[in-house]
Amino acid sequence: MSQAGTSTSRVSKREALEAALLDAAEMLFGSRSVEAVSMREIAVAAGTSNHFAVQHYFNTKDELIRAIFRRRAVSIEGQRAERLDALRRSGRGESARGLLEVLFLPVIEELDHHGNRSYARFLLGVMWAHPYMQLRDEMNELFPVSNEVMALIVEAVPHLTEELFAARISASATLFLQASLHWDHGGGSWQSAYRDFDEAVADAMSMAVAALEAPVG
Repeated sequence: MSQAGTSTSRVSKREALEAALLDAAEMLFGSRSVEAVSMREIAVAAGTSNHFAVQHYFNTKDELIRAIFRRRAVSIEGQRAERLDALRRSGRGESARGLLEVLFLPVIEELDHHGNRSYARFLLGVMWAHPYMQLRDEMNELFPVSNEVMALIVEAVPHLTEELFAARISASATLFLQASLHWDHGGGSWQSAYRDFDEAVADAMSMAVAALEAPVG
């Protein structure tokens, strides 16, 4: 094999292992918690015998989390841009529900290569875990559409102070993700309440909107 071929092979193997580590971390963080998962466990789940692979490729757990956000940003922001454009063309550009759909639905629709909603579970797991959500906030340049939508949502609920809006939008996101993800593992009592996943998601969105728009006090 030529030197060029050997170099290409090494790069592809490196990229494949990095992707496997990100897949494993996203799944484990979502199913348990960031604090409960060791970097060794992530390496084992990724199928590598190098138990220090996470440290080698990402250095720290914080950098690993940043890489997960970075990998998903392009796809999810693209979906949000399409949804926001469609919302504006429909004349519902100031609708709180429409804007929350733009913000939240791409997360629940993002599937891993097994067809699971591992990113949604990961996001739910880190949303209330200080300081991990701060890592996402430090990467705002990767989420221009999200930032635009958030500004529009603020305008749609003028009765909320800045502090109360921050609390309400976090609660709405948590409620929506928990209710939507519950369908996958909710058992008969949950799934019998809805005809299908889409109906469950629509009702979860109604609950999220109600939580955001509720009167103060």
